[in-house]
Amino acid sequence: DPELDTEKIIAIVKVDPAITYRLLRLLNSAAFGFSMKIDSVRHAVTLLGNNRMRYWLRMVVLSDLVSPGKPQELLLLALNRGRLLEEVALCKKVRGIEPENMFLFGMLSLIDVMLDMPFRKILKNLPLSDILKEGYTDPASPMAGYLHLAAALEKGDTEQFVRLCAQLDLPKSGVAEASLKAGEWTLQIGGAIV
Repeated sequence: DPELDTEKIIAIVKVDPAITYRLLRLLNSAAFGFSMKIDSVRHAVTLLGNNRMRYWLRMVVLSDLVSPGKPQELLLLALNRGRLLEEVALCKKVRGIEPENMFLFGMLSLIDVMLDMPFRKILKNLPLSDILKEGYTDPASPMAGYLHLAAALEKGDTEQFVRLCAQLDLPKSGVAEASLKAGEWTLQIGGAIV
């Protein structure tokens, strides 16, 4: 029920002044550029919409997890990976995985570095599907290929990029476009989060 989701989101935001402040900053950022005045948390949540709000809350929580002393660029890289994999899933359907799940998969792919903890220990406490967990822990799993693809793009490794696109049966032009979209999105949204 979308109305129930909205009420839950409003309840979460209302009780945390820091989250409310960050939401207002987001709405005032160049990414959205709303020119109207906001008069309530409900108004802010409604302007952003349920789906965007859920993404944004995930990002806020992730940003709060970054260990002290870790660069904020690590968070931006994780967000970019999430958005990249989501865009790739929109470009070509990933078997059994929704684009939103690909966002989560990419976004959490650096959580071990952010928390300074082994991935296996972190995964014990997360209720993720087996296919996502395997993607992090088994380099031969189909999902791991998507993380390798993201890493190849980050490093500018063209040879690896071409090989992985072929292996994953992804169009190179579609992945390149997904990478551009992800980069633009990260630049827009990142400034309002970190």
